[in-house]
Amino acid sequence: MSPRALTILIASATFIACLPKDGGQPDVDIPEETPQDASWASVDVTQPAGDAITEAPGDANALPSEGDTQGSAEESDAGPDTPDEDAATEEDVTTEADTATDEDVATEADTATDEDVSAEEDVAIEEDVPCVPTLYYPDGDGDGFGQPGSEPVEACAPPGEDFSDNDLDCDDMNAALHPETIWYPDGDGDGYGAMVPEGALGCTPPSDTHTLDNTDCDDTLTAINPETLWYPDSDTDTYGDASDTGTAQCEKPTETHTLDNTDCDDAKAEVNPMSLWFPDGDGDTYGD
Repeated sequence: MSPRALTILIASATFIACLPKDGGQPDVDIPEETPQDASWASVDVTQPAGDAITEAPGDANALPSEGDTQGSAEESDAGPDTPDEDAATEEDVTTEADTATDEDVATEADTATDEDVSAEEDVAIEEDVPCVPTLYYPDGDGDGFGQPGSEPVEACAPPGEDFSDNDLDCDDMNAALHPETIWYPDGDGDGYGAMVPEGALGCTPPSDTHTLDNTDCDDTLTAINPETLWYPDSDTDTYGDASDTGTAQCEKPTETHTLDNTDCDDAKAEVNPMSLWFPDGDGDTYGD
């Protein structure tokens, strides 16, 4: 028998011995609550003395054993059950996908609504604009200026692409000539105007020395213009090769090019259109 059980047995026997024989109340004061001491356990005091007294199971004040302590610690370390991370991830992904889908649908709906509203507003504006009749004139050359003296057509919009809202064209057969035509000065009279940033506006040139072109690289020399032909001069006698077709441009291609193409032998500098020839009566290559 364990020491604890023996203690309980002795205490019980002492208590029973103190009971009066006539069945009255014992003289011993019984506390209302049994102290929760580790050396006491619940005992049925009405049990006959001859019966065995057993130890009350599940003593709340019993100290835990080492094994129990270790097991409790392991359970504590293990912590509470956590939800499956994979399941949580799938739920998060599903939620994000649903949210993204809802946002996309909402955005598309908003866009569609905005477009519908914009289209309705455009239609409303077009419907609200009153028709203002305008006179449109035939524009034969399509330069934006109608033919003077032509019969106009009254309409809210141009009847076609070959109509203009004015009749100011000076030559309705030439798109280059109209009130906004730019004329450039041509100092050397070669038909190519000077490279100036601005010219004179008008249907006709301000003077006979004005032209529609402004590509002359040297407006002081008639021979120099975008159509000037330059010829190679291999012997550098200033006479270009007569067999070459020439290069057309404003600037001189190289230092050995010339405007002339009359050299009969471009490999000999002494032979050119200006060479002087003398008779050689005795045939010794020396002229008379």
